[in-house]
Amino acid sequence: MAKNANGLSPRAAILGLRGIAVAALFGAALALGASPAGAALSADQVKRQVETRYGVTVLRIEAVTEQGRSAYAVTIMNPGGAFNEAFQVNTLVIDAETGRPIVQYRQGPGGMQAAAPPVSSRTRPNTGSTP
Repeated sequence: MAKNANGLSPRAAILGLRGIAVAALFGAALALGASPAGAALSADQVKRQVETRYGVTVLRIEAVTEQGRSAYAVTIMNPGGAFNEAFQVNTLVIDAETGRPIVQYRQGPGGMQAAAPPVSSRTRPNTGSTP
């Protein structure tokens, strides 16, 4: 196989350039404010990310602990329009470190099973008193 002036095969040279490109992209992402692995996102970062990714309005964000991880319970509202889900309000649970949604329900042999108790019971615990 042919080698270049540095004694590298074309494949090794390409792999080396790919590594440099990946390092440059990672450095650029850090410079633009992306969070490195292990760093928690702020509530404002999560709000912008959810609004951009899903095209919804964020009504409220609360810090919660989900499956042993730091997370945000994000209450969202769909935009208005002539469709069944217009103005529908939902709550997403977003991992504070990765910014990804945390699954709340899983498919089991008997149908859908909750992976965790409902967000409302975690963010507003039952105090035993009735209003």
